[in-house]
Amino acid sequence: MCAPSAVPNPATDLVDYFTYDSPWGIDVGVPALTQFLDSGDVVVGTDYQGLGTPGVHQYTVAVTETNNVLDSVRAARQIATTHANHKAAVLGWSQGGGAATFIAQNYKAYTPETDVVGIAALAPAANLGPDFRGLVLPGPTDATSAAHNAALRINVYRGFLAAYPELKATDVLKPAGLEALRGDGVACIEHFSDVIQNNVGNVGKLDTLFQPLSAVPEVWHQRFRENTAGLVASVAPVLVMQGTADTVINPNSTDEYVKRACGFHRPVEYTKYQGATHQTIPDVAESEYLGWIADRFAGRPAPSNCA
Repeated sequence: MCAPSAVPNPATDLVDYFTYDSPWGIDVGVPALTQFLDSGDVVVGTDYQGLGTPGVHQYTVAVTETNNVLDSVRAARQIATTHANHKAAVLGWSQGGGAATFIAQNYKAYTPETDVVGIAALAPAANLGPDFRGLVLPGPTDATSAAHNAALRINVYRGFLAAYPELKATDVLKPAGLEALRGDGVACIEHFSDVIQNNVGNVGKLDTLFQPLSAVPEVWHQRFRENTAGLVASVAPVLVMQGTADTVINPNSTDEYVKRACGFHRPVEYTKYQGATHQTIPDVAESEYLGWIADRFAGRPAPSNCA
């Protein structure tokens, strides 16, 4: 029920979960869908493996997510009435933003027939290695962000346990966390974070869920590093958009990804939106990514503001 395709009409402009307009338990639709279609673009998305399809959702596992996205592009080209060509641009938000940053690096190995002209990433989950070593400066917080981020952390662990059989849940989770891990297979993320808030967050016991980061075995950290973007050069231009008031994706984490990506002297354009949150960034950055993607399809040189 958490999959993008699970709603009656997923082919709609983004309807934010945190608005009075949303009757659903998840974010529904595609940012700027109407504008993309009006431009003559073919728009396609994926549920991700284990999210609306069999198996366990391998959240933030880069190779799984990027292949899922690229498979959806291939599928669109197989529908003759779309008239889709071999050019593609990727727009991703949060989890999808992280997937997008990896597509920028490795799409040619999986879909050499696809010409990715550009990657636009909104608040991307791209910095797992440093984040899970506790090396990143704290970011903005609000009253519910600690429980929400605990839910996301468990979601990462569950996805990695599915992808990498050598990993052990007890290395990262205490007994209360193992109980929550089972719940993560039942509830969508906002529901799941509310349950965590109610069960342990309200009484100040979020730390009963997790083993200390310092105690996590190196085998876990090796996998986190493998799923950290910006460690190899991009083969497509990148646009990154990040809100400074984001309590879900730490702006300091995004800064670190951009710094790494810029180190390869490839086009990376980075825009920080003052006061934008994780939920508002798709709306406030809309004109930028629409124009940037249109320019990439038109073959114009990609801008870069790397220092």
